[in-house]
Amino acid sequence: MATTTPATHGRVTLSSSLVARSDLRTDLTASADLCPRCALDEVPIDSRSGWCAACDAEARVERYAAARKAEVEARSLAWLQRWDRERQRTHRLRAKLKPREVASVGTDPLQLGYEALTLVRRLGLRSQERLGIAEQLCDLIRVLAWGPGS
Repeated sequence: MATTTPATHGRVTLSSSLVARSDLRTDLTASADLCPRCALDEVPIDSRSGWCAACDAEARVERYAAARKAEVEARSLAWLQRWDRERQRTHRLRAKLKPREVASVGTDPLQLGYEALTLVRRLGLRSQERLGIAEQLCDLIRVLAWGPGS
């Protein structure tokens, strides 16, 4: 015989005694209007899913979360990697480019560039390879002194 106990929250359980098939069939049809997901509440007549209102809401939330989960994880991971890369890149550049002495507020960048070019020329590089490198260095110093887009 099928019995319900308070510990099972109204769910149908089978006792250890032998159950006739007809008794089992009537017990199952009697509980057919219970929610198949939780077996705690009755299924409303107009339910499309066949579940109670609470289970239907939970399932809707789970479907929404599952549909968006991969999208959200990919976006979060990409943002973290991008942000972290940019932050690390900026930090490395600042550390490498920090001068021993910072120029005063009114210092002309063109004057600093001229002094840098003078020092490069004083190195006295004679080989062709070194002259090429010195020219590239001079061009970069000119670009820095001239400024962006000017």
